[in-house]
Amino acid sequence: MVKLDPRLSGDVRLSLELPRGSRVGDVFTARAAPVRGLGLTRLRLRVPKTMAPGTYRGSAEIGETRQPIVVEIQPERQLRFFPSRTSIEAEAGASVDLTLALANLGNVAVEVPESSAFGLFPVKGMDEVISRVIEARLERGERRIDRFLDELAESHGGNARVRIRRGSGRLEPGDVHDLELTLRLPAKLVSGRLYRGLLSLDYAKQRVEVRVLEKSKQKSARRRKQ
Repeated sequence: MVKLDPRLSGDVRLSLELPRGSRVGDVFTARAAPVRGLGLTRLRLRVPKTMAPGTYRGSAEIGETRQPIVVEIQPERQLRFFPSRTSIEAEAGASVDLTLALANLGNVAVEVPESSAFGLFPVKGMDEVISRVIEARLERGERRIDRFLDELAESHGGNARVRIRRGSGRLEPGDVHDLELTLRLPAKLVSGRLYRGLLSLDYAKQRVEVRVLEKSKQKSARRRKQ
C-alpha cells in the first residue's frame, strides 16, 4: 500500500520502471481510497506473484493528477507439489520410483536438492501410543511426556530416503520441474500396516501414504497417485 495526496481517489493508472529482462508483464492494477481520520489516500496495488523482490519507482495517475511512487516488493517463497498426495503399496525396504511436478509460485529462485528424507509413522500407532502412555504406571521421577516421547520413537517406522534422479537444481519463479524420484522405504516397516509421512522440499509439502505389503504376496512395488 502507498499513501498519496488525500484529494486523490478512484481508479488508478499505474506505471512502474521494470529492470531490463524482467519476466513479468507491465500490467498492474491499483485503486485509491481515502483513509478516514488520517487525511491521506491509500493506494492498493496488485502485482504479479512472480515479480522479483526489490524497489520499483514509477507513477500513479488518477484523473489528471500524476504522482511519483516507490513500491517495495518483499521476497516470497512458495512451492507446490502436483499432485499433493501420493499413495504407495510396497514391501518394507523396497525402492519405489515416483514422478511429481514441483512449481515455483513465489518470486525468488530456489535450489531443489538431490536428496532428502522424511519420517513414516503408523496411522493407528498414535492412538495406541497415547493409550499406553495414559494407562502406564510411571517410575519414580519419570514424567509422562518423557514416556510419550519414548513410545513415539519406538513406534516410528523409520526414515524414507529420497533421491532426485532428475529435476534437481535451480528452479526460477514461475517455472515447473518434473521430478523423477526414487523412494527407499525403511526396512523396519511392519507388513499390513499403513504409514504416513510428509515429504518436504523447501516450502513444498507432499503427503505420502504407504501400505506395507507382505513379501510373500507381492514382490514388486506398486504405486497409485491420488
